[in-house]
Amino acid sequence: QKELGGRPDECVIYEMLVYHLVDDDKELEKIREECMNGELLCGHCKVHAAELMKDFFEDLKVKQEESVEIAESLFD
Repeated sequence: QKELGGRPDECVIYEMLVYHLVDDDKELEKIREECMNGELLCGHCKVHAAELMKDFFEDLKVKQEESVEIAESLFD
């Protein structure tokens, strides 16, 4: 992969980054270029995606807890 580069357009991890995890187009372009140039390997990309998913679900849990508190306050 270092020699030939990656194929982000065929990569499920890159697809998750594009559609669900990264909002910044410049960051996505950097990831894409580094992948294609062999600078970013699959393992590193997977770790980055896992960290972003962890952050996403932690934020989701906080929002869910806040929503439950709001809903419960409506019935008090």
